[in-house]
Amino acid sequence: MRDSLKRAVEENEGERISRDDMDLSFLDIPLKRRPIYKTHVFKAIAAIICIVLIAGLSNYWINGQSAYAFRTLVDKMQQNAAGNVVTTDPGDKKSGRVETLTVTKKEGITCAKKFAKGVYVPQYIPDGYRFKKLNIEKEADGSINGTYYYTGKGEKYIQIWFVRDTKDATLGINTNSKPIKLKDRVIYAVYDNVENDYSVCMVINDELLQIDGDVSKTTMINIAKQIT
Repeated sequence: MRDSLKRAVEENEGERISRDDMDLSFLDIPLKRRPIYKTHVFKAIAAIICIVLIAGLSNYWINGQSAYAFRTLVDKMQQNAAGNVVTTDPGDKKSGRVETLTVTKKEGITCAKKFAKGVYVPQYIPDGYRFKKLNIEKEADGSINGTYYYTGKGEKYIQIWFVRDTKDATLGINTNSKPIKLKDRVIYAVYDNVENDYSVCMVINDELLQIDGDVSKTTMINIAKQIT
């Protein structure tokens, strides 16, 4: 029995097939990939977002103030992206309600220039005071008025008020003080007998500005000189 087993093993070894003689062609058959569902999901989500945005913007074009509302939306998106706070109200010409704009960060003054073209901006404010707010109102005929607010320590403040009236190009100031005449503006230092302090008025290109606050007359004159 041992001899039979030995012969069987020897015969089996004689019939071994080498690796090179084996048929491995089945390994070259490409495997089918499973469909990737995530790509389709993302495409579907993107399509839904686009539909929502288009529908939202359409509402601004449907109402009676579409052009202004859309421009306001874009301006607010730009300002908010820069970290500024700008609030606008388109007003209503039929009812006489004016358009308004409020800026609560200095960087947002760029938006004020778009809202009221030609609005003057202070280039000099003394140390210790910071920008707090700018309010502008615009009438249907283009007349504007507004106020810059600056605050200091405690309750100290600087206020710059301005008005541009298209109905009256001649702006007069009742004052006995000697005017400071510059190339493009005339500045007056006005003394208030009730408050016992000064304010400074300035006429530039038919626009009237007034500066008052807890600073000296000289400082207010310097502020007026550097408004552009």
